[in-house]
Order: sequence, then C-alpha cells, then structure tokens
Amino acid sequence: MKSIKCVVLLCAASLISACDRPAAKQVPGEATVQENAPMLKVGTYYVDMAALPLIQNTIRLMAAQPKGDVDIAAIQKICLLARGEVTKVVVKESLKRDGIKLESIPQSGSNMSLLINDDNKGRQTLCAAYIANNLNSPLDRTQFMEKKAETISDNNKKKITVYKEQVNPTRLSDTLATNMAVARANAEVYALIASLLRDEPGLSPEQYSVKAKKIFSELSPYYLLRVRQLYSPDANGYLLTAINKEGDYAFSSSGGYSFTRTDNTILLSYQGVNWLGRGKLLGSDYVLKAKILPEEATKSLGNMTVAQKLELKGIAQPGNENDGFDRR
Repeated sequence: MKSIKCVVLLCAASLISACDRPAAKQVPGEATVQENAPMLKVGTYYVDMAALPLIQNTIRLMAAQPKGDVDIAAIQKICLLARGEVTKVVVKESLKRDGIKLESIPQSGSNMSLLINDDNKGRQTLCAAYIANNLNSPLDRTQFMEKKAETISDNNKKKITVYKEQVNPTRLSDTLATNMAVARANAEVYALIASLLRDEPGLSPEQYSVKAKKIFSELSPYYLLRVRQLYSPDANGYLLTAINKEGDYAFSSSGGYSFTRTDNTILLSYQGVNWLGRGKLLGSDYVLKAKILPEEATKSLGNMTVAQKLELKGIAQPGNENDGFDRR
C-alpha cells in the first residue's frame, strides 16, 4: 500500500511540474515540433521486405539440380526413399543394375550419399525442396503427349502408316493434378514459414534465409505428406487453357483454382484471390521488418533531430523561409 501511495504522489508532482512550464508555441494549423527533440528510435533502421521472394529463393538454393553429382533418376530414387515407398536394398540393387559402384559413393557430403546412408531427414528435405522448386519449371509436353499410329492412303492409293501426336487425357490430368497439389502445398507451407519469420523483426535478409531453410527442413515430412493429400486426379476436373513452345502454360480446376506459369513466374489464384504469387500467400501479404544496413551505418541517423529528419524528407518548418524549399 505504501509503495502505491508513493507512485501516486510522484505522478502528482510530475503533473504540477508540467503545469509550471510554459506551453510550446504553436502556429495555428501546424503540428508542434520541438526543433532539438531527439528521435526516439536510435541505432538500427528496418525496411519492409516481402517474405515470398526470399522464401522462394531459399528453397531454390536448397533444391538439388539435375546435374553434377546427381541426376533426375537419382532424385526420384531419393524421393521414393524419403516417402518410404521403397527400401535401401531395392535402391542399391537398382544402382548396381545401372552400373554404379556403391563403394564409389561417399557416406556423406554428396547428394548421392542420400541413396545409401541412413539420413532420411536429409532425403526428405532434398526431395521436398526439389518438388517445391520444380513447380517453376516449364511444362514438359512429353508427360502427356503420345504418338498414335494411323493408316492412310498416299497419292498412289498405297497404304502407309503415319504417327500423329495427340494428348493422352489421363496423363494430362495426372500432370495437372500433380502441379496443382504442389502449388497448393507451397502456398500453405510458405505462408507458415512467412508467419514465423514475421514474428522476428530486425533480422538481415541472410538471417531470414537461414531461418527459412531450417523451418522448411523441419516441415519437409509434412510437406511431402501434404502434396499427397492434395493430389486429386480427375479427367474432368482440370482444363488446360494455354500452352506455348517455351513451356509456359495455364490451367484451371473445378475446385476454383487457377494456375499460370509465365517467364519462370508462377501465380496460383483461388476464387480470383492471389493464393501464391505476386507477393501474396493464401490471399495475404507477409512483410518482414528487415535490417538492410548494419547499426554502424545508421547510427548517425539515430542522433538526428525531428527537424533534421523532416528536412531530409523535404518538409519545411514554419518560420524558416530561406531554407531553399519551393513553396509555390
């Protein structure tokens, strides 16, 4: 009780002291600005940064590229192991049939190591990153196009066989269903990562990238499961609306989703709302408060007065008509 009374008395004394001081002179219509008042924020300054591009680039760097020490066939085997669809014994036998000497593969330090060692978490992370990043790739027409033999008569009425390329509806539906499942899983998992990063303001882009990598690695088993859960092949459920020779394409689903891939940029929308792309995730903006410059570089800004800050922004102070600002 005594301590509470002391606080009340101190507050009263402060109020009386404030009443004794003359009020700051204020120009009608202008906000009161004390010329020498220091800025409250000292030291580091943050800027707003969209989370989605940073996360996408992080996943891109995590994904194994089909070159160097690993090819697409090896990545597919790693994914089969990661999802528990085959055993290492089966994979090792497959490698032997392909002419690969198992003793030439190191136990660690290489993507190929994931084919023979016990690092299933590493397999899940690499597989998830590869699948997520591969969504940016051009559409491979060989996945759903096929050549059908057809007998026709030439000018001499001689029967000849020609092969015409046509779409296999089942394979096309499977391809589009897979891409839609990956796109939706990316939107969900990236949104979760962005939400967690947003809760830690003041990190550098590099630090955010490190955290994004760690979070995605932890979520990789869930990501692989989520892709399988969202996979829903239906020959009548997807409509390919555009495709060109560069592999850009667009399609929609009966569930209200639309997907577009143009110039290595993807956009997934749901009921007309941006679900993945153009800086948005699940229809929302995720913005990080990033530290671009070190504290030493912005220290002088922290010691600037309000008037100096306003001058930098081009806002003139009343009563200073010779400051060089054009007031016409």
